[in-house]
Amino acid sequence: MTARTWKRIGLVSCCAIGSLVLLAASPEQPRKGDEPIRVTLTRRVKADVYETSAYSFRYASQDVEVHKNHVDLGLGTCGRLHVSFHGGQENQIARVGAKKLDEVQSWPAKGWQKSCVNPEKDAVYVMDVNDGKTRSRVKFRIVEAKPDKVTIEWAPFRDELVGKAGTSGLCGGEHDCN
Repeated sequence: MTARTWKRIGLVSCCAIGSLVLLAASPEQPRKGDEPIRVTLTRRVKADVYETSAYSFRYASQDVEVHKNHVDLGLGTCGRLHVSFHGGQENQIARVGAKKLDEVQSWPAKGWQKSCVNPEKDAVYVMDVNDGKTRSRVKFRIVEAKPDKVTIEWAPFRDELVGKAGTSGLCGGEHDCN
């Protein structure tokens, strides 16, 4: 990876679901906690490159140098938002009744789609991002939906009904690491 790539990526361990989530730390988009990240997807026109038609929640990026084509959401030539792009990927998406991201407090029991959804302005979704090795969960709201572009605001999904994680105790002083 280039120095630029490492500078843009911060690694955050998501202990609650036992996976790793990568979050971008970009000077253009300062981020605090669950403040949404805004992304615009443009309709895909070439079969060989995603450019701005796709986004990786796992790497919080549209930059192919960063995500290496490991993308999770894309605006297809059909005008739909696609959620699975390669073999082994088991992403799924569900629309929820909320109007704002902070209203999404629980994981839906039904309504899951495994391939695509029609983007509608102000629709709110939760997405299970699962590449077959790691999993994470996100929520997003469609801010703008036009035939040639869709703008979303997204944040990591945190199940508010589960409660907060505890803290680790103090280690007992000097010791070996095995």
